[in-house]
Amino acid sequence: LQFGPSKGNPSRDGSRIAVRAVRKDGAKVVFAYDLDRRGKFPDIDLAQVPGTTSSCTISPLAAYILCFQNLMDGTEQRAIFAVDGGLRQRWTDHHR
Repeated sequence: LQFGPSKGNPSRDGSRIAVRAVRKDGAKVVFAYDLDRRGKFPDIDLAQVPGTTSSCTISPLAAYILCFQNLMDGTEQRAIFAVDGGLRQRWTDHHR
């Protein structure tokens, strides 16, 4: 399990975090974890978005997980998932 790395901030109220893990089947996943209720949310399979995940974090209001992806061509991409596992948005970063 990985908390972060580097982006592992808790939600604003401190109740949830995003945790990266490798399942028994070898799939790389991220999930939200509720610290107050001691409850795990569904696994989000990171293979559904292209690239290598560099880090993930929970949103300030604890409803979404933001993952930072590095694509093979060097492009950086962001993926936003709801804590229930649904992919909500994807976009590439534009660095100036």
